[in-house]
Amino acid sequence: MPQNTSQAVRPNRSGAQAIVRSKRAHLKPPAGNCHKHPCKATKTRGSYLPEPKILRIQQRYLNGQNKTEIAREEKCDRETVARIVRFPEVQNFIAQMQQEFFGLIPDAMAAVRYALQVEKNPAIGIRVLEATGVAAHRGAPPQLPAPTPVDGYSRQAIMVANVLLEANQQMGVTLPESVERALAKKS
Repeated sequence: MPQNTSQAVRPNRSGAQAIVRSKRAHLKPPAGNCHKHPCKATKTRGSYLPEPKILRIQQRYLNGQNKTEIAREEKCDRETVARIVRFPEVQNFIAQMQQEFFGLIPDAMAAVRYALQVEKNPAIGIRVLEATGVAAHRGAPPQLPAPTPVDGYSRQAIMVANVLLEANQQMGVTLPESVERALAKKS
């Protein structure tokens, strides 16, 4: 009588029992959850570069140097530098420094607020206006709004209106009633 194992006991012709193996008995049983593909060991990260060189590359990157410049100065491939700066310890350090930097924002705002409101420091006011784009940076020409394009007819009408206004002010030429009312509303 067959059992659930890979072997079965069956009587043979002579009456003695013989152990008969099933067709699947020669196969290895599946290991763990890897039914179809054997489990591969994960590759550990590493580099063929010596540890001091890796540390120099990481330090240069954290100091703000470009990956291409680092690769040129350290005499290694740019992709190697890119891989080294993606190491978890470098990325964790950058994230930690960003958090510290963002933590300083309320203090910076308080300092600017104090300099503007209490000390009345005009230099801080100008810097804030420049940084927000309200005022032009030092040495840069002021950015005036772009003039609206004027066609020939509108330009001639503006010139005639200016001549009439100047004639009114200089020589006492009377203007039409509608123009007088419009000028009175504006002033």
